[in-house]
Amino acid sequence: LTAAAAGRGRMAPCFPSLMAFIACCPPLDMVPDDDLQGCPASLLQLRRQRPECCGGRVPDHAAWLRQQLPALGLTEGSTRFQSSDPAGRQLVVELLERFVTDFDFRSPDAWRVLVLATVHDVGLQTDDWKGAWVNGVTSEVPQLLQDAMTLSRRLGRAFLRLEAFHQFLIADKAVHEFRTYSSIDPEEIRDAFSGALQWYKFSIPSRDLLAFDAIPQLGAFLRRSS
Repeated sequence: LTAAAAGRGRMAPCFPSLMAFIACCPPLDMVPDDDLQGCPASLLQLRRQRPECCGGRVPDHAAWLRQQLPALGLTEGSTRFQSSDPAGRQLVVELLERFVTDFDFRSPDAWRVLVLATVHDVGLQTDDWKGAWVNGVTSEVPQLLQDAMTLSRRLGRAFLRLEAFHQFLIADKAVHEFRTYSSIDPEEIRDAFSGALQWYKFSIPSRDLLAFDAIPQLGAFLRRSS
């Protein structure tokens, strides 16, 4: 996250990156001003001199987050990662998670970005694992099994986040239209959920491959060879 890349979409001329914004602008009722240990001294001083740098309404934050997608290695609109580096993608997901939960927890757009980034990241990791599984040798089986189990759990968490987003959209519509949750037909939020639904359907074969094929096969192989 470079200053030049992030600066193109910054919300205010205060913080050079999303990481700096998150470190320096947590809700003050959760993190006191004198306990911002992750905020560089120069930016901490700027925050104290210009408190408006951490201001802005939630829609402002959501719009700013969308503008940051190219700097985060994401393609705006599809929320697809451009980076092939798993560690870099994981850092982005963690940053998005902190940003959404701390600042934009009421924004469907911000949650959509986080949800799609999460499932795309684990999908790319699963694709990399499939290549290693197809071309793997006997000595690599223990590591392949361990990685498969980790990916299976991560896919499960990504699916849980997708399903939670679906419930959030229903609740958000109910609140804004002064209706009860149970009165909202899921079809009413189909358009808002369509991108996440596509990724859900796209990821199911990978989930099934890991849970019902690869993990049992690798486990059986290890038991026979022990």
